[in-house]
Amino acid sequence: MGKPALDLPMLKKLFRNLFSSFAGLQYFEGAFGYQCCDQGRVLGAIGQDMESQMFLSLRKEGMYPILDKIDGYTEEDLFDVIEFVYDHMSIPSRG
Repeated sequence: MGKPALDLPMLKKLFRNLFSSFAGLQYFEGAFGYQCCDQGRVLGAIGQDMESQMFLSLRKEGMYPILDKIDGYTEEDLFDVIEFVYDHMSIPSRG
């Protein structure tokens, strides 16, 4: 019995899971910002308009929010978003 194919739907599923895991570990808060119970929305390094920043980087519209838009991504879109996310993630400081 052969190994299952790693097709685009499966790759999207795997990316969604990995992206969600890293988000849960706060790897995107430095760039994307976060919601604080005391301060409200705390902006990250990218600023308040993530969709515009993704457009400037990728030259593509409709890529954000990632988890809401991923089902419509082409293979090229997905790899562009993976690169964008990689460029904007960081290990959070534990203080």
